[in-house]
Amino acid sequence: MSEFTTTGRRNKSDEIVDSLLEQIFGGHYLPGEKLPPERDLAASFATNRHTLREALRNLQTLRVVSARQGDGQRVMDYETDGEINLLPHYLRHSKDDVGRLQAISDMLALRRVLLGEVCALTARHGSLEDRAALEDLMVRQRSNEGQPELLIITDLEIAMTMVRASGSLAYRWIFNTMAQLFAEIAFQWPLLWVYPADYIESLARVVAEVAAGDEVGAREAMDGHLRRSDEVIMETLNRLGNLQPAK
Repeated sequence: MSEFTTTGRRNKSDEIVDSLLEQIFGGHYLPGEKLPPERDLAASFATNRHTLREALRNLQTLRVVSARQGDGQRVMDYETDGEINLLPHYLRHSKDDVGRLQAISDMLALRRVLLGEVCALTARHGSLEDRAALEDLMVRQRSNEGQPELLIITDLEIAMTMVRASGSLAYRWIFNTMAQLFAEIAFQWPLLWVYPADYIESLARVVAEVAAGDEVGAREAMDGHLRRSDEVIMETLNRLGNLQPAK
């Protein structure tokens, strides 16, 4: 995946972030509560203050804790103050299975809306070169049948090509954030690599509608394509009843 990264080797700072997130999501530390002093946290994690502070800065970036001079580190209300980049961490560390399933369902619904609009814009604004690129990617996607990881990668490339061709800078920025998160989630949870039997043909219809310049047809084709796929994903998750990430 040239433009999207997945979770790589984890260091001590990452381990501290994971542990504190588990405690915060689990209610061990409540909103407004202060974390223990740095020296105590460093000792409890058997690490130095430099590594601990790196972990705390990462938690601040995620808007899970806040630092104020002379007041230490206070836990924020992640439900109120959190942002979308917190989602993979929430899915990984929260014990609220109902909440995690709802978060996935909501993100899939947002993806349908975004890509439906992107397809309509691409049908309107896409050049001959854009349409040719999509058709070439569709040829590659057909060759990926039976290889879920390659299907995910090419799916993202197809979506990225459409977003670029749509001419919308705002949609491109939103897509970049969502695609990075989606890639991270997908590669942490291979159990999400499930597809309806007609997935590739359904995607081919989307590309055909875009190539034909049919805005309404492209939007509807993408919505139907993703809706069927999302139903399979949610059925799988509900049947398994858990979200254990890959080791």
